[in-house]
Amino acid sequence: VGLSLSLNMNMKIATENDKFVIPIKDFGVASEKSTEKTDIISLCEEKYGGEFYPVNRLDVVTGGLIVLARSKRAAAELSATISDKTKCGKRYLAVITGCPRENAGVFEDLLFFDRAKRKSFVCDRERAGVKKAALAYTVLGKSGEFTLVSVTLMTGRTHQIRAQFASRGMPVVFDGKYGSRIKRADTGHAGIALFSAGLEFDFDGGHFEVCEIPSGVYPFSLFEKELEAFKNGG
Repeated sequence: VGLSLSLNMNMKIATENDKFVIPIKDFGVASEKSTEKTDIISLCEEKYGGEFYPVNRLDVVTGGLIVLARSKRAAAELSATISDKTKCGKRYLAVITGCPRENAGVFEDLLFFDRAKRKSFVCDRERAGVKKAALAYTVLGKSGEFTLVSVTLMTGRTHQIRAQFASRGMPVVFDGKYGSRIKRADTGHAGIALFSAGLEFDFDGGHFEVCEIPSGVYPFSLFEKELEAFKNGG
């Protein structure tokens, strides 16, 4: 309970209304309910009371915006909107090792998610279980061997950003599962350099556009000016 309360005190809410809340999930916090009650759903239930239902999910190691509905009906309606790429815009920020040849571009691949290994692989041909994956990226800044990129998802595949960049020799920093050799000095931090930064969608007669940036978290802290420009629409 003490850990839960501590996490709750640090939890920031990007926006909220009577149908849903959009908290900023910390790196290392689960998107699904856990017995320890240190997951983002339990934290919101503890903060507000009542029950919350996940609309979208983020990997434990990923931080950023996540949508939680206040009722099952709102969850169903929001899920239909959030999962439709024509109705919802999703943007991520990532720090990768290396740099794409072009400052902006599109990655298109065939991905297969291996459930046993809990990992996605880029394939060279279509077969059972293989799905098309596409994303658009823009380089926002460079610092030594690291590059900050903004990523817009065009499809929503498991570990898509992590797998597509890693397959091109540019893994997300700290993402050892996908080949990053950069080790954390702070071994107690469970995150990788991937952050859900932007959501834009229409719901219940309103238009919602939310943008957040990671604050004071390495290696994002190497790009403070670029992150501020991103948040301000630059």
